[in-house]
Amino acid sequence: MWELVYTGSIPLNPVAMGRPRSGRGNRMYTPPTSRKYMNTAVQFLEGDMIDFPPVAADIALKIESTFVFKRPQRFSRKKDPADRIWKTSRSDIDNLEKMLFDVLGEVHVYHDDAQIVCSHSEKFYCSKVENPATHFKIFIWR
Repeated sequence: MWELVYTGSIPLNPVAMGRPRSGRGNRMYTPPTSRKYMNTAVQFLEGDMIDFPPVAADIALKIESTFVFKRPQRFSRKKDPADRIWKTSRSDIDNLEKMLFDVLGEVHVYHDDAQIVCSHSEKFYCSKVENPATHFKIFIWR
């Protein structure tokens, strides 16, 4: 049975994990946008998760995530819905998940992202009264 162990948010406009790039001398690097988002997100979560011990390496994890993007100007008219709107354009949801999983790994939530056996994600434009963020829940198998 899945047991909820943590609920959290990253109060930033979500950024997908960029593909590694090749620089001088064929050295691989993470694109600057991805690196900047990851560093900022890790700083937000480190303070929140200070009392959260890393999940043991043999425990399965489930992560539910909701990526809420800044609403574009074209959806801000009075006739547009005030609630969240499904985001069907880029960024790809698998790259958004990868960024979240890497951020959670950086703050030592788990030993390896191979422990994640189940995930559920959604992506929206935010409602007219909310701010962009990444919301997530971490479950462990008991």
